[in-house]
Order: sequence, then C-alpha cells, then structure tokens
Amino acid sequence: ASLGPVRIEPPPIVVGGTSDGVLAAAAAHADGWNASSVEADRFAELAARLDELAGDRRVGRQVQLWFREVGLDGARAARDRFEDAGADTLLFVLDDERDPDTIARLADIVRPG
Repeated sequence: ASLGPVRIEPPPIVVGGTSDGVLAAAAAHADGWNASSVEADRFAELAARLDELAGDRRVGRQVQLWFREVGLDGARAARDRFEDAGADTLLFVLDDERDPDTIARLADIVRPG
C-alpha cells in the first residue's frame, strides 16, 4: 500500500494498551503494540498473549517508560529487562528532562553495542 501517486509508504500503525481487546486488535490489524508503564514480567505475559492471538503474523513490541521513574542509573537495566521480556522498541518519555546532554547520555547508555 502507498499514500497516493508519489508512493509514500504509510506510517506504521501501533496500538497501545494491555487489555485482551487491545491485544486482539493489535494482533489482527497493527504493525506494532505498545505497553506503557508495566513491569517486565507483565510485559512478557502480554507479549506471549499477543503471540497467541497473532498466530503467524509478526507484530512489533514497544514498551513505554517514564524517564523520571527509571533515571540514567536504571536505564541500561530497564533496557535489558525489557529486551529479555520480548520488547523490540523501548520508548522513554522525557517530560521534564529536555537538556540535550541528558538525552545524549541516555542514548549512549541504552544504545546497543
């Protein structure tokens, strides 16, 4: 599919939430699923349920964390926990932390490699 005659690819559709209805919608229609502010073990349970519902269909998995709750000191451990739980994307919500140095340090901490 594309958007019009210039063949622009449509943006991915990501569905967010943790209810069974949201997981079913993500499994059937979305490119990705997002869970916000859940613990890693709960994320793993929800991801397993998403897999059951999606069958052979691959749906991306995102987790959204508030930076103020994780901090720089906990960012790498959070990345590792959620990667082990099946997340392929980790989103940090930076609501008060707008300093470019903090953002650069966060990127250095959580970037693979």
